[in-house]
Amino acid sequence: DASNNLGNVYEAIDDSSGAFQMYNQSLQLANDIGDEERVNSYYSNSNTFYGKRGNTKQQIQVQQKAIEFNSSKGNKKALTDNYNNIAALSLKEEKPKEAIKYLKQNIVLIDELGTLESKEEALGLITEAYERIGDYESALKSYQKLVKIQEANTEEKNKHIQLASTLSNELDEKDKRIELLQSNIRLSKDNMFLLENKKGQVQELAKTV
Repeated sequence: DASNNLGNVYEAIDDSSGAFQMYNQSLQLANDIGDEERVNSYYSNSNTFYGKRGNTKQQIQVQQKAIEFNSSKGNKKALTDNYNNIAALSLKEEKPKEAIKYLKQNIVLIDELGTLESKEEALGLITEAYERIGDYESALKSYQKLVKIQEANTEEKNKHIQLASTLSNELDEKDKRIELLQSNIRLSKDNMFLLENKKGQVQELAKTV
């Protein structure tokens, strides 16, 4: 929306008060019309706004509000991002136990949704959190799960690369086949033209005999 975009413009020119005012105006409008996507855009912009100014505590408050909002709306996909974000911020604030609390909830949610990328991030964060509190056994278990996902992701990416390569080769072969057919059509037309000319010459010659 216009208010959100204008807020981004103010932020780009380091006008923090103007940006803050526009972002809040955007939030009010989003709430008035019940636009969940715009509300989440506000939380994302606010997180960036405070992050740029090194205000981690305020970022955590923003994520807490986002979690409350998306929980009330049943927006599980947005929640997985919120949980990972607040866990990372908690680690930044040297609060690994808080991070673990959020990440445990998130991993359950991610397993329900089956979003591997979010789980990869969550496992990386919780491994770090366990290491920070000296729970190396739990850290190892989380890390082993992380490695399996990374290997699965790599295997899946390799499959896509192989498929793309195969399709590319098939398309090349089809293009060559099309070119060959087009070439044959041109040759056929040229031959027909030559034959017609030859036929005409024979007919002219026959008239003169």
